[in-house]
Amino acid sequence: MGSIENSEAAPAACGMLETAWQVFGGMSRPLGKEHAEISIICSIAAKVPLTAEQVRRAWRGLGIEYPNLRTVPAEPGKKYVGLERWVEETFAVEQEVEASLLAQEAKPSDLPRLRWLPSSAEVVLISQHWRIDGIGALMLMGRLMEILAQDEQVQARPPVHPSPVLEDAAQADTFDDLALKDYGVRQAAAFHDVMFKHGNLPYEGDDTTLPGPVGQYSVVLTDTSTDKVVRRCKKLGITVTAAVNYALAQMIFALSSSGDIDKECRTMISADPRPHLAPPHSSRESACNIYVLGLVGAVRRGSSFEEATASTTQALKSWYTDDFRRSLRWFMSSVSTAAAPTPPSGVYVSNLGRVEQYLKHDYGTLKVDKFRLGTATMTRQMTFHIWTFRDRMVLSLNYNCRYHRLDSVKERLSTIQSELGKGLGFPIEVEQGPVVIDEAPEAQHYEVSART
Repeated sequence: MGSIENSEAAPAACGMLETAWQVFGGMSRPLGKEHAEISIICSIAAKVPLTAEQVRRAWRGLGIEYPNLRTVPAEPGKKYVGLERWVEETFAVEQEVEASLLAQEAKPSDLPRLRWLPSSAEVVLISQHWRIDGIGALMLMGRLMEILAQDEQVQARPPVHPSPVLEDAAQADTFDDLALKDYGVRQAAAFHDVMFKHGNLPYEGDDTTLPGPVGQYSVVLTDTSTDKVVRRCKKLGITVTAAVNYALAQMIFALSSSGDIDKECRTMISADPRPHLAPPHSSRESACNIYVLGLVGAVRRGSSFEEATASTTQALKSWYTDDFRRSLRWFMSSVSTAAAPTPPSGVYVSNLGRVEQYLKHDYGTLKVDKFRLGTATMTRQMTFHIWTFRDRMVLSLNYNCRYHRLDSVKERLSTIQSELGKGLGFPIEVEQGPVVIDEAPEAQHYEVSART
């Protein structure tokens, strides 16, 4: 395959996840926001202040190394935008604007965008979810910081090979092989059942209420509490995700007392297949594609913390079987064609883990002092992000302001924090100043103080 740096029409096929998320994410575009749009904000402290040209040049370098950043939907697949046109259309310098509001108010676009805020030395990456997932976005930002720190001149290195779609990277069986069709369809049915039927949260409005502005409410655990959480989970042989999912389930049980929630709370937990893929698809080389799936996190009402977290931990460790890998095409085909019987209002859990695995704090000539990731939620569902950066764990609820009031979101996250502490056996302490992004007039915008 030849170089596509300056091609305006090199065609490419869309993967099944890409196609599904183009449809799902695009349904809210007429309302001014793409569902599940990903944003990352990094505050940079450089020994020598960065210039807009340096940031622009680094962004251009990413466009060379990751051609999937330069694709736009084009029936029946996607096509590439030429490099120089792409840079011109996607990079901009913003003056006197708050980074969080910039991400919150970004309008739909066919291309990702990078914004440089010189007054606060922040970069903001905004991308469609069909193009990339959370882990991949962290990997991209890590590479961007490397280029900036080294003031690297990234040159075209043909041939350029875009990341393959997930079903190809996983070497899934083709549709011609019917052996695992039933297995894939059953797995998709379970996914659909959880995504659209279980874990329902109360929400404002009714089935006819349209979504509005997106919001995010986050708390940051102290470094001491973060360390205690991690150590306690290791001692118990459970994952942090399992512990937090248990606390989330207790919050949902407290709010829901009828229907399926009577016996069991089911959440959808994001699962990263990269560790199971063959190189280079397991590495940063394949950062720019959507390589994320979901598995069921089930907690029975009345189950003990130890019992529930052990079960979820086992599910998190054993989900990627050879049968599942081989049946991926059937699984994704069945999920993408299923319709929601009622507006879903559950919770999607996404643990990014330790951010420094992908995006470091210290790059020598510059440091990333602050980091935040958010997703635009245009449904009644909430997205619950968890990550740890600079030894501090963050619990973050992303929601739509039309369906969930800020005061109820605060209460829900406070309950999760309390239940996590009860399960682990010690109180969870948080730093002063939550991060709040909300349209409500009482919402104020706090930033967690940078550590020196």
